[in-house]
Amino acid sequence: MKKAYDLRTDTQPPLLLWEFAPLQSASLDALEWKFEAGPMVQEWNNLRNCARHSCCYAHPALLHAKKWASPHLQQLQDGRGIALSYTSLDNEKGCFKQKLRGSFGAKGNACKNCFAAKKTEAQCRAVCKSNVDKGRVTMDEHSILGCTGIELLTFDGQLHRTPLAARKTRPLADGEPWVKLPMLGDSSTNVFYPHSKRTYIMTSGRRGFLQAIDVTEPIGASVAAAPGSVLSPVAVTTKNLAKQTPGIVIGGLEGESPVIFAHKTDIFILTTFQRLWRFDALQVIPCGNVMEYYKPSFLAWSISPGTHAKKSSTVYLRAATAKPGSKKVPWLCELSKKTRTVEGTMLSKHIACCNPQGFTGVGKRTCCVEKTANAKKYSKAVVQALTEM
Repeated sequence: MKKAYDLRTDTQPPLLLWEFAPLQSASLDALEWKFEAGPMVQEWNNLRNCARHSCCYAHPALLHAKKWASPHLQQLQDGRGIALSYTSLDNEKGCFKQKLRGSFGAKGNACKNCFAAKKTEAQCRAVCKSNVDKGRVTMDEHSILGCTGIELLTFDGQLHRTPLAARKTRPLADGEPWVKLPMLGDSSTNVFYPHSKRTYIMTSGRRGFLQAIDVTEPIGASVAAAPGSVLSPVAVTTKNLAKQTPGIVIGGLEGESPVIFAHKTDIFILTTFQRLWRFDALQVIPCGNVMEYYKPSFLAWSISPGTHAKKSSTVYLRAATAKPGSKKVPWLCELSKKTRTVEGTMLSKHIACCNPQGFTGVGKRTCCVEKTANAKKYSKAVVQALTEM
């Protein structure tokens, strides 16, 4: 790279331009893989809006039977490789179904002729044999389905793809709370939690839902592909779709189609209201749960008035976002109790600081505090003492 001084001469205002070395001298390997049955549509809104305005009924070749649509790539914070998220509309896997409601196909197509002859759906189902045709014949027009998958990509001369998640949903109706949400939203990022060694794909939906999907363990075997080979989805398979990878909505965002990006456990959100937000995705135990769990311990813990005592306890927990049955991880709870007497009333202060074992997040330790007085009515002196305690 060198400065292009000749292009800066007599430029008003001054411009700093750069000239890049030819790619031939950059030692880049020109390797490629082909994706079976595209299109690899980059903008998901193209598919959603197409469905809403029924143009996909008029142009079935664009959507029906396509195995790949709307890809999204991101580097995983856990260092494993690249995550590929996508939607599949492959009718052979039941990933796209709609009611027979138009005469499609080339002239002489048996399925088209059946519809043109106004035969029953059962009769047309028998002649609509192709992958494209099968997507047009279903009992309920509201059963339009889609499959979303997530794969781990690694490279060592060959492309290795490992399925991480798969779900059959309705991606063309993204954000409706009464249907299972897709794993491919309008924007996506990922968060890695060192204490549990678990990774979550975070997606933001059109209606503002922020969803977390556990992609720590693979759901199938890795598949290798040499350069030049044709790629079919390895996450969206009949076996994987039967498992229905779970997810959980962890928050709601303002506006529609927010853009999200994660730095460690902070998720930054750019909304359609032109505002930038920070969502703290640090895993914590709600204080209500902590204090209720340790309430018997604090009540049974006897210390002299005017003293302060400490002790610790370890609990094993599984995050609400983790896959069911995943390994529980240890959390260290540091407990302290302080007492004093004011006007004959015993005051107690209970503190519980529960954080992942080995937690090193400076300034982000979470603690819960509860203060009590052994009296039915509080004098001003007791209230003041509780406040200052």
